[in-house]
Amino acid sequence: MNIQRLIGLEMQVPHNLHPEIAAKMLKQIEQRVPLFDRYMDLLIIESEHHIAAIKEVLEHYRVDADTCELVLLPSAGIEKGELYEDYAILTPNDHIFFDLSLTALFSLHAEKLDAEPAPALLQLEENLIGHIKNDNRNIYLIDRQLVDLAVKVAQVYSCTLKWHD
Repeated sequence: MNIQRLIGLEMQVPHNLHPEIAAKMLKQIEQRVPLFDRYMDLLIIESEHHIAAIKEVLEHYRVDADTCELVLLPSAGIEKGELYEDYAILTPNDHIFFDLSLTALFSLHAEKLDAEPAPALLQLEENLIGHIKNDNRNIYLIDRQLVDLAVKVAQVYSCTLKWHD
């Protein structure tokens, strides 16, 4: 399964920044750095090496930006949970990203003879953001604040979790 890590820079563009100035700023960024994708005020790049060049342009325009670690998931094989829309970043280029400060990815393993993965997943189901089935692998997404809950549920059912972040 192809899960790619990328860097996001979320710009805090002032509301009073003229649209022509904002467009000029973005054009200067694109001339210096290859953007992987963009979603509103979130610039998505492949390498941390480009952060300094972007921030240099942003500083010129007095625009702050926060960095975040993103994961790009394949669009095929995603089963959306009830919370999916609250966490997924779907770009106009049809890329699906999740912020790793908010989301954790794991797979569930039944390594012990008495392991019961089906009831463990049933217990976690209402908290799952989504589920990806690809290449005969299952990866689940959960709110990062619920990692301890997922670990405890897995232990109760004699399963183990492998984290993918």
